[in-house]
Amino acid sequence: MNIKDLLYLHELENQLFQKINNDWLLKWNKFPEVENGNFNQLPNLDAFLRALLLDIDTILKPHIDSGIPWENIGISQSTLRRIIIKEKKEVNFQRPTRNCLAYYLGYDGWNDFKFCNKDILPTQPIIINVVQVYRSLLPQKLLPKFLPPPNDEIEDEEQELQYEEIIQKQFWETKLFKFVCFGILLIGFLFFTGKTVSSWYRNRPFTEEQLAKVKFEFVNQYDKPNTSSVKIHYDVSSLNTDSVSIDYGFEEYFIIRKNRTDNSYQYIERFSKLEDTIAHTFFKPNVWIINLIVKGKIIRTLTKVVYTGHEWVSWSSGKEDDINWIGRNVLPQITMNNGILHYDKANIEKNGWLAFFYTKHQINDDFKINGDSVFFEAKVKNNEMEGGQPCYDTSLSLIDIQKRTINVNFVQDCIEFGNVFLDKTKFYGREKVLPFLDVNLQVWNTLGVSVKNHKATLFVNGKQVFKTKYDGNVTEIKGIRITFRGSGSVDWVKLSNSSTEKVVFFDDFVRKKSNKLN
Repeated sequence: MNIKDLLYLHELENQLFQKINNDWLLKWNKFPEVENGNFNQLPNLDAFLRALLLDIDTILKPHIDSGIPWENIGISQSTLRRIIIKEKKEVNFQRPTRNCLAYYLGYDGWNDFKFCNKDILPTQPIIINVVQVYRSLLPQKLLPKFLPPPNDEIEDEEQELQYEEIIQKQFWETKLFKFVCFGILLIGFLFFTGKTVSSWYRNRPFTEEQLAKVKFEFVNQYDKPNTSSVKIHYDVSSLNTDSVSIDYGFEEYFIIRKNRTDNSYQYIERFSKLEDTIAHTFFKPNVWIINLIVKGKIIRTLTKVVYTGHEWVSWSSGKEDDINWIGRNVLPQITMNNGILHYDKANIEKNGWLAFFYTKHQINDDFKINGDSVFFEAKVKNNEMEGGQPCYDTSLSLIDIQKRTINVNFVQDCIEFGNVFLDKTKFYGREKVLPFLDVNLQVWNTLGVSVKNHKATLFVNGKQVFKTKYDGNVTEIKGIRITFRGSGSVDWVKLSNSSTEKVVFFDDFVRKKSNKLN
């Protein structure tokens, strides 16, 4: 396969995964969401493949009816499986499959797909230099085995003499070969005895000139409410390395594969190419920090906000037998009833795993308020009869554009699990007694945190219970999250400017045209 076709096939595969992602809520919502194209997570992969194959046949039928022979267009379930679960790293499938997928993506066949995507080809031609070796460093006795053999018939004595002359000219190279062998042995000796020096050389700091040439940028972003697919181009060819890693950001229960480091859950992929364009899909609303890592060092950082479309999104998550699970996104039609935001445990799909679970409610928007001049209030309860679980954790969180957070976790009876996080300043209930975080969460309480001029004040039912200075720089707020251990309830949420007292966001969960105030 030539290089151009390989690039086209990679793009065809990427666009297929993008279409599946874009159509998920419309066509595949009966299947649990998958992240980053890892369809192996699906509990019934064959059922999904049959549904996808039926969708492909439906879209292809008009083309078949128009007279295109089946032998020129078609795909089997086994071929679709190999593509979907990426059994082979090398993309390669036959022309009927290429035509089939191209028509499915809306093109007029494979040739039309290549014409419409010709901009993916390199602007500079790829040149391969072929060097013919006329001299050899091999000993004279071995040389005839590697030289091109003489003609079966030597027409005259002059040709034979010329061939012998070539052999004679290699005589001096026998000594050179011995010298090279000695040099190789010497280098090997120096390599093993100078291990410390070579290790320093391989891990030497990058120069400013090398770092200045590094590229790490978004080239495409496909944004929809609650989900976002991105294409990222990176180039670290200026650095002395043989691989590069991309850390897509961490959030407990949000990942498929995990690398546990310093109690953080991370989604990291490693690539051997020093320049490439990669794709990743985020299915949960959040502020995601994406890091480019070389030799354990963060070289570049990108920030991606996945917005919720001016509306709340809810989901559940938990852990059973040391296995993390996370539920799909749930829209307000399920969680809002009579002016209350509540994700009933009866609606949680993994109802057999509910010995330990959380429900989370989040809205990501441009709230146009700074984290150092904000007053965040919510009327909440986490009643056991309605689905709350001991210690009835109830967390109020604000997230800024750089994923810096203001977070307060109230509890009932379990004050060792209460926490206050104000960017870099953190108070842990296990390290310091925080009695003001112990609240009777079986009934409604108005909980609030006010931040102004690097001072934070906590309120419970309008009464000040704690005040402290904090170190950090929480800036433009992009997300509000309320988390319950179990299924808690929210009556209303309000965001105000702590300096001017102007309300910038209020929601009582009685649906109106807009929740945002001017």
